[in-house]
Amino acid sequence: MDNGRALELFHKHASIPWNPKIGKRIVKATGQVPFVIEVIGSLLHEKTIEDWRKMEDLIKPHFREILKDCREILKICYEALDEKRNKYFGT
Repeated sequence: MDNGRALELFHKHASIPWNPKIGKRIVKATGQVPFVIEVIGSLLHEKTIEDWRKMEDLIKPHFREILKDCREILKICYEALDEKRNKYFGT
């Protein structure tokens, strides 16, 4: 997902308070993975800027693990699809 869309998605879920600098850094730390952006954005909704900073500090060191876990979850979900739905993904 490109930077603009990722930040827009994060803003949609986190919305208040809005701090563009921290928001951009958090989106970058998520690897711009939509699922991760939505979950973290929702978690930070109506939280303080200090909470946003704490979340940023928590996810930055785990960036690669977050992406790996996210891919693993998506793979499990994909493999659980029936044949008809599986075709939507072009395989």
